[in-house]
Amino acid sequence: MNNELDPLAMPAGDLKEPSYPLLREGIKAMVIRSFEEKTGVSKKGTDYKQLSIFLVTTKDDLSSEGLQLGAGAGFFASIFLTPNERTSMQQIKEEAAMPVKAALGRSTKVTARECVENPSLIVGKVVEVKVGIKKAKEGSGYDDSNVVKSWIIP
Repeated sequence: MNNELDPLAMPAGDLKEPSYPLLREGIKAMVIRSFEEKTGVSKKGTDYKQLSIFLVTTKDDLSSEGLQLGAGAGFFASIFLTPNERTSMQQIKEEAAMPVKAALGRSTKVTARECVENPSLIVGKVVEVKVGIKKAKEGSGYDDSNVVKSWIIP
């Protein structure tokens, strides 16, 4: 195969980082495609945990720049699970409950832990979320990104 036609044949160091269109802001119906607890190390070298939720749109939409996006456009929503000087454990518990309540109803007795341990409880559920755009910090090396501003609880 010609190297120009084979996307795997280019030296990785010769290629720039990909960029993806951002969903425009607003309330959107989205499907939960994954619901996982992940661990990492911050730039300061401290360990952290986060809830990582992959959401995709249920219908065609427009990007923040007016480009047509097909159903299935998505992004990862993160909820950090490690308390710090700005966020208490109680606030984290309440925030982690929001996607579960959005998917399973206001009075559900299912916990976020149960959804991590058995993703079939929540994966595939349609939720409504208010999508926003988070501006990248100057010099961070990151692009602007979509975020969940709020989960709509039925």
